[in-house]
Amino acid sequence: MSLLPVSTAWAGRYLNSRAPEYFYLVVFLLWGFAYQWLSKAIIDEHATKDANHVADLVRRMAPYRVMHSWMYPIMVIFIGIAVLSVPILGIISSLIWLIMMGILTTKDSDQLF
Repeated sequence: MSLLPVSTAWAGRYLNSRAPEYFYLVVFLLWGFAYQWLSKAIIDEHATKDANHVADLVRRMAPYRVMHSWMYPIMVIFIGIAVLSVPILGIISSLIWLIMMGILTTKDSDQLF
């Protein structure tokens, strides 16, 4: 997570350069892998106990559902290719992702609206 401000600042300063945008994309992907790993650990821990409802709550979260769908790798590849021609699409796509996840937050989580 400490690389996120660095990559955001670099990408924001050089919006039309590929290297900062790819670095930002890699940091964002690493954050996604860490999120998946943490979610799996929580699910595995609670699925074996009487607290199976906690595992179900995590499985219903929008980031978990999207990151475990067949569309996620396709979106990442598409964004990676798109950054070749329009570098700013890397940071724009992450903005869209964050807005979507904020809107799709489950009712039992913190809400944007």
